[in-house]
Amino acid sequence: MREAMVREAKEELGIDCIPEWLGLAHFEMQPDYFSNVVREEYGAIFGVSLDEEYLEQIEKLRIDREEIEKIALLGEISSNEEIRELDRKLTEFY
Repeated sequence: MREAMVREAKEELGIDCIPEWLGLAHFEMQPDYFSNVVREEYGAIFGVSLDEEYLEQIEKLRIDREEIEKIALLGEISSNEEIRELDRKLTEFY
């Protein structure tokens, strides 16, 4: 799992990183593109601590601009900003 996080960070964000294990997520996925039924899923949660200056570098180097619409520091995400529920839950780790 850790190797996948490192690979995705490189592929999606254009950065090399050393991820930190944060925990395991258990959630209920609603019907979507991959399945037409409600299903339970588990996922590893890793985090990366980056200095603020990395945001500009990531914004410039990131490859996937459709899947990743915005990159922001946690403090820049307002409580009423529209983000996916899973992403909002992840912010609760900090």
